[in-house]
Amino acid sequence: MEQEKKISTQHTESETTESAVENQETTAVAAASQQDVAAGQEEVVDSGKNQSHKHDKKHRQGKSKKSKDSNQLPFYKRPGFKYSTLSTVLVVIFIVCVVGVNVLASFVSERFNLDLDLTASGDYTLTEENVEYVRNLNKPVVITVSTTEDAYTEGTYLNLVQSTYYCQDPTGGRYFKQAIELLKNYAKVNSNITVQFVDSTSPAFYEYQDRFNNSVVYGDIIVECTENEKYKILGLEDLYEIQSSSSSYMDMYYGGSYYISGSMVETAVTSALSYVNSDETDVMTIIEGYNTNEQVVSVFQQYYQSQNYLCQTIQNLTASNIPEDTDILVMLAPTTDLTDDEIKKIDEFLVNDGAYGKHLLYFASPDQRNTPNLDALLREWGIECGSGTVYETDTDNSLAMYGATSQKLEVAVEDGAYTDNLSDRDVYGLLQRPVTALFQEMGKYTVTELLKTSETSTIMPIDADINTWQPADDAVYEYYDAMVLSTYSTGDHTGEQEQLQSSVCVVAGVYDLEFINMESYGNGQMLMNVTNNMVRRDAGATFSVENKALTVNTVSLTESQGNVILLVSVVGVTVVVLATGIVIYVRRKRR
Repeated sequence: MEQEKKISTQHTESETTESAVENQETTAVAAASQQDVAAGQEEVVDSGKNQSHKHDKKHRQGKSKKSKDSNQLPFYKRPGFKYSTLSTVLVVIFIVCVVGVNVLASFVSERFNLDLDLTASGDYTLTEENVEYVRNLNKPVVITVSTTEDAYTEGTYLNLVQSTYYCQDPTGGRYFKQAIELLKNYAKVNSNITVQFVDSTSPAFYEYQDRFNNSVVYGDIIVECTENEKYKILGLEDLYEIQSSSSSYMDMYYGGSYYISGSMVETAVTSALSYVNSDETDVMTIIEGYNTNEQVVSVFQQYYQSQNYLCQTIQNLTASNIPEDTDILVMLAPTTDLTDDEIKKIDEFLVNDGAYGKHLLYFASPDQRNTPNLDALLREWGIECGSGTVYETDTDNSLAMYGATSQKLEVAVEDGAYTDNLSDRDVYGLLQRPVTALFQEMGKYTVTELLKTSETSTIMPIDADINTWQPADDAVYEYYDAMVLSTYSTGDHTGEQEQLQSSVCVVAGVYDLEFINMESYGNGQMLMNVTNNMVRRDAGATFSVENKALTVNTVSLTESQGNVILLVSVVGVTVVVLATGIVIYVRRKRR
C-alpha cells in the first residue's frame, strides 16, 4: 500500500511539475507574443529604411565591383580616360587656335591696312589718289625716323619742338602720332617700303649723321632708295604747316611764336618716294645774295624740295659761278643790282654754249628800287617791271585780311599745260609790282601772259603810306600782268629742225609765296605747272595732297560714359567668362 501510495505521490508531483512547466511556457509564450507585436510594429516603421539600406548597399557593392573591374583595365580603356582626353584635346586646340589667330592677325595687320580710321576726315588714312600712286612704285625704299617711336609720339619730340623752335602743337602731340600712323600705312600699301626707327643715342644714328654729312637732326625722317642710293631728308618744316601766332603776312619774315596748323606728311613723303624712285633730277640754284630775304628763300626752297626738285644755293655771281647741273636759276627779288659781269654770266647760262635748255625764274617786289642792269636783262626777253605797287579798288577781288594790296588774279593763258589741276582754286597776288609784256613775238622770242590782275587795278606810288593812300580822281585803272613767260626757241618753227629752248619767267610779287603752301589757293599748283613745263617735266613727277588740319578734340567722353565702357569691357567680360565656367562645371558634375 505504501508503495502504491508512494508511487501515486510521485506521479502527482510529476504532474504538478509538468503543470508548472507548462504554465511557465505559457507565460513565456505570452511575453514573447507581446514582444513580437511590438517588434512587428517597429518592423513596419523601419521596413522602408531597411529596404533603402539594402538597395544602397547593393548599389555600393555593384559600383565597387565595377570600379574594381575598371581599375583592372588598361588606362586607355577606362571610361574616364576618354572624357579627360577629349577635354584636354579641346583645350589644346582652343589655345593653338587663339595663338594662331593672333599671329596671323599680327602678320596681316603689318602688311595690309586693316585699321579703322574713325575720324570724320580720315586723319590717319592715306588718300585714295596717294594709295594708287604709291602702289606702283617698284624700287626698295627705307623710311627711317631718327628717334624711337615712343619718343616721337609720346611727348619727347614735342617738348624739343616747343623749346627749340618755339613751335606749339595745339593738339598736344596728335600731329606726330598721325605722322607715324601714315608712315606705317605706306609700308602696308607697298611691300617695297620699310619703316624703321633709330634711337638718337645709338651708334646707328651717328652712322646716319656721318653718311649724310651731319644734316640729320633728332626727329628727321629719311627716305632712302637702297637701289640707287638717292635720299631725301624731311625735317619739321617739310612735314608740318607752320604758322605764326599772328595772322599778318609779315610774321613770315620776322621772329615770334609759331604753331602747327596742318600736316603735310602725305605730300612730303610721297614726293620724296617719287624722287628717290626716279632716275632723273631737276636742279634749281637759288641766289641768296643781293639783300634777298632769307625767309623767302627758305619758304621757296622748302616748297620745291617737296616737289622733287634738288635745290642748291649760291651767295652771288661775283664769288661763284652758276653750277653746270643747274636747270633753273632762281632770283627772289634782289634789292641791289647786278654788275655787268654778273649779268653776262646769266646770259651765258641761258645760251648754254648753243645747247640752251636753261631757265631763269625771277620774282619782283615793290621793295626793289634802282636795278637798271636787271631791268635791261628782262627787257631783252620782252618783259618790263614797273615802279610802285598794284592796288585793287574792288573789294570783291581782294582778300579782307590783306586789303587792297592783294588781288585775285585771272588766268590769261588757254594752254591747259599751265592750268592743270587748278580746278576752281583762285590764284592771288600780294604786294605786286606792275609787270608788262612788251610784245608777243619778236624774232625767236615768244612772250606769253600767264596771269593778270583785274581791270579795276591801279598803281600806288612806291613811297605812299599803304594805310592811308587812296587813288586820285584821275587815276588810271587797267589790268597788269602778274606772271609772264618768255621763251627763246632755235630752229625755223617748221618742225624740220630740233627745237632747243631757254626761257625766262617773271612773277610780279615775291610775297605771292605767302599762298604757295595753301591748298585752298592755286598759287603753288600754277607755279609748279610753269616750272615743270620749263624743264619739260612729266606732271606725274610731282604730288600734292591737301594739308590735314587736326581738331583739338575729336572724341569727347563724359566720366559716366567712360565708366560704362570700362564696366562693360572689363567687368562684363570677366563675369561672362566665370559664368560660362561655372555652367560647364555643374553640367559635368551631374553626369
